Amino acid sequence: MPTSRRPRLLAVLTLVLTLAAFPLGALASHDFTDVPDSNIYHADISALAATGVTTGCGGGNFCPSAFVTREQMAAFMNRLGALSAGKTPVVNAATAEDSDTLDGLDSSAFMPSGDIVLDAMGPWDTSTADASVEHQTNHTQLISSAVQSAFFRLQLTGPASIGGQVYALKSIRLCSGGYSNASVERLWVYYSSGILAEIASPDNPPAPMLCYNLTVDTPIATDYYCVTIQAQVGFSAAGMWQPALVRTTWTPYTPPA
Repeated sequence: MPTSRRPRLLAVLTLVLTLAAFPLGALASHDFTDVPDSNIYHADISALAATGVTTGCGGGNFCPSAFVTREQMAAFMNRLGALSAGKTPVVNAATAEDSDTLDGLDSSAFMPSGDIVLDAMGPWDTSTADASVEHQTNHTQLISSAVQSAFFRLQLTGPASIGGQVYALKSIRLCSGGYSNASVERLWVYYSSGILAEIASPDNPPAPMLCYNLTVDTPIATDYYCVTIQAQVGFSAAGMWQPALVRTTWTPYTPPA
């Protein structure tokens, strides 16, 4: 064999022996020898290592199956969000120019992307004699001390405008809760220009434990952010009706010119 080819052959043999001496996982793109490319969390661990959130467990290892103590978790969180002075955050929702923005957008810019769902438990009110409203921690009771049809109202206010985007009422869901000597006779939804819809009526008698649903086909042209539910409740004796949460859905809306 010519002398000039011997150094090249020795170099090739050295590389082959080196590859054989180490598992393929040791050649991963990050510095942790115990996290091979085949590990399903390889990319996640690499990202944490690249941003300085973790430096591993020592000896070039990450110890992927080891438990994390609370003190170690504190270190991870501090490195991630720069909670203490002198730390450079990996995650930072603010820009240098405006501490109230995310990638240059303020919070209102993220809201108009879709519907907004709101839950309301009150306040209900009444103008009927011998009727009252009790607001408890987690429910409301509409009470009558006489045999009568009592009227109760609940005003619902939606997001009038967020980041310049106006919202209109899309749907209402009202479910009956507990009741005693009472039944819902009629339910209306109205705003200042008149009745929007009648959910329940004598022609459509409601059951005491029924859920009532209203979908608005056409957005309200006026007062689109404030509507009122009025309930007519019949009492066969002194009793009460307990409405559950009222859920409203509001959708982005462009008022007519």
